Formats: sequence, C-alpha cells, structure tokens
Amino acid sequence: MGPCCIYAGYISLISFIFICLPEILEKHRRDDPYVYCIKQLSKRLEHEFDVRIIERPELVEVQEFDYFYNDFRNLIMGIYEQMDEQDQLLLNVSSGTPAMKSALLVINTLGEFPFRAIQSATPEKAMNKKADVGNYTKEELWESDIDNVECDIRCKEIECPALLVIKNEEHIKKQLTVYDYRAAYDVADALPEVYSRRYKQLLLMAAKRALLEFGEVDKLVKATGYDCVPVKSSEARKYFEYALVLDIKVKRGEYVDFIRGITPIIVDLFEIILRYSLNIDIGDYCTEGANGEKIWDQKKLQSTNIEKILMARYGGKFRYGPVYSDSLACIIIDGTDDIKLRELVEDLRNVEKSVRNLAAHQIVSITDDRIKALSGFSSSSIMKKLKKLFLYTRLGIKEIYWDSYEDMNRYIYSAIDKNEV
Repeated sequence: MGPCCIYAGYISLISFIFICLPEILEKHRRDDPYVYCIKQLSKRLEHEFDVRIIERPELVEVQEFDYFYNDFRNLIMGIYEQMDEQDQLLLNVSSGTPAMKSALLVINTLGEFPFRAIQSATPEKAMNKKADVGNYTKEELWESDIDNVECDIRCKEIECPALLVIKNEEHIKKQLTVYDYRAAYDVADALPEVYSRRYKQLLLMAAKRALLEFGEVDKLVKATGYDCVPVKSSEARKYFEYALVLDIKVKRGEYVDFIRGITPIIVDLFEIILRYSLNIDIGDYCTEGANGEKIWDQKKLQSTNIEKILMARYGGKFRYGPVYSDSLACIIIDGTDDIKLRELVEDLRNVEKSVRNLAAHQIVSITDDRIKALSGFSSSSIMKKLKKLFLYTRLGIKEIYWDSYEDMNRYIYSAIDKNEV
C-alpha cells in the first residue's frame, strides 16, 4: 500500500489511500483489507471516516521519483483547495516505496503547502518484518493487530525546514533592510498563513506607518501587541512620523522625493518655533485661503513688528500672499539671539531655495552629489539639521526616538526567526 494521506477536520475525518503497486492493488480489489481496517477503526472510535481510494493501475515504475512528486503535489493541491481554516492536513511519510516517501518529504521541505508530515514507527520500534499473511483473513488480521490491545503513541511529526518559506523569509528580511514594507508584506501574504501569521500583521503595521495611516497603525498595534509609536501626541506624532519617512527616503536613495518633501515640514516647524520659542502666532496675522493655506493679511500686519521685519528683509517690497518658509525664516532670524537656531534656519531655507524648487518644477536627476553641490550639504546632513530643528519646537522628541524604525525592524526580525508554526 502507498502512503495514507489523512485530511483531518473538526467535523469529519477523510482518509485518502493511494494504491499503485500491482500486488497491493490486486489485494485491494479482491478483499479490500485496507478500507475494512479503517472502517473497523471507525467503529472502535465511534467516529465516521470518509475513505477515498486513489488508484494508479497503469503505474509500473514505482521507483520514479518525478512521477510521485508531480502526482502527489497535484493531489495535495486539490485537497488543500477544499480545506477551511479549521482543517489540518496530515501526511503519512512512513508507508510506501522510497520514491513515494521521498516525494512527500521534498514537498514538505519546500513548504508550498501547510501540512504536517507524520512518521510512524512499527509496534516493535524496529524494521517491519516480512510476514506471511496469505492464510489469514482480513478479520483475523484486524483482531490480531497489536494496537487493539495496547496502543502506544508511535507517531511523530517531522520537523523539516521549509526551504521555500526560508527563502521567502530571507527576501522579507532584505526588504526590511531597505524599509520596503509593502513589498515585504506582499511576500508574506503569498506564504501559507501557518508560516506567516506570527509576523504578517507586523509587516502590515509597518507598511501603514510608512504611509502615515495613523488610524490603521493604532488598530494593528492593538492587534499585534507591539507598540511601534514612541510619540503619542497627535501634533508631535504627525511631524515626527513625517520626518521619519523623509529619513527613510534618504536611506533608500530617493532624493527627489526627499527634497520635494522637506518644504511642508520646514514651514510647519518654523511656525511651531515661532509660536513656542518666540511667542509669535502666525495665525494672528493671516487669513485662510480657499485651500486652507495661510495668507498674510495686510490689515492684521499693519504697523506690527512682524511687518517691519518683513519689509526690511524684502527692501520695502514685501508681497502679502501665502505664508512661505522664506518669510518665516526672516522672522525667526531677526527675533532670536540663539546663534545655532539662526544657522539651522538659514541652512534649511537655503537648501529649500537652491534644490527644492529645481526638483519641484523641473524633470531632473537629483543625486546626493548634486544636492551637495547645489546646497553645500549632503542629504544625510540636511536630515540631521531637520532633526536638530525639532529641539526648538518643544514637541518632546527624544534622541532615541529617531531609531524607532530600526527598533521596529528588529522586532519583526525576531518574529520571523521564532520559527513557530
């Protein structure tokens, strides 16, 4: 008899018996001893079995590995497609010819299907002995079965590493090193749930975090039990997480996106610095435009120190319009005695002026070398200045928080390496 494939669910138990050896097939058709024994076991356990026979009468070369590999793979795929989440697929890899057992073990090792390979020892815990059963009926054989008297647990699950899973998990780790969480999640999502369930939600959480989808991130934090968010305040979190995404773009070499992305956060951080460090609320001097942008209000600015600063900086030709970083930088530089803050503001404004406008309005190639040539600073240096600017915002961003993506990656790494199935 070939291997017996058992498809076990909570509601039913289905036994697939694969028969191909001519003498075994002849015995099955003549006396049906295999199904008989399973039915007897069904009565003993008081549990109905659904027995299905798979015959291969045309198969003669039973040593052909390729045949069994392809045939078993198709059979298993057909069974797997009918399973639900409560079902388990158990494969007996102890019965059958060497080619049969090898084929099942290879399929198991590749990890394409989430089944459990079960190895069964003989009652004597030794090699099967060739016995002459020709003079015994199937009823006598069943009654003399040693397991009907005393049944030790002789089955053991084979812990074979799933090579396909290992390969894909290494690919996932490589995607983590370049912060491509969407790609990592897609690979994990293609794996059988039994392998990826311990880390797939973590990858989804990381992907949502990189997209700044805070609501989805918070749901997944609760679902996974891992909190990847070091900054809780809604305002501080928005700017901090946005800055982390810019940092990722630098590390990934996405310089065009990085340069284009610095303007919104520079404008907002300049406003916050004016509010908390210089006690100047820009909103008091503005109206709201049609798209929600801040517009300088000439009447509100009239005769104020802010207007004097702007007029002096622009040679008396300050144009009242949208609030840009350039005008905010002028107010900060004139209003603070902190030399380091002045330098930071001037440097970041110069970067924006020299590189950002080029990247935003022209189709050009932006490299790190070009950024440095135009602004005097590399992209990593610009990012460091942006992080230092947070120190003047009173948003409570600690130095250790800037490594939170690395901390998150390490946590996901450990989840992948747990090898829990």
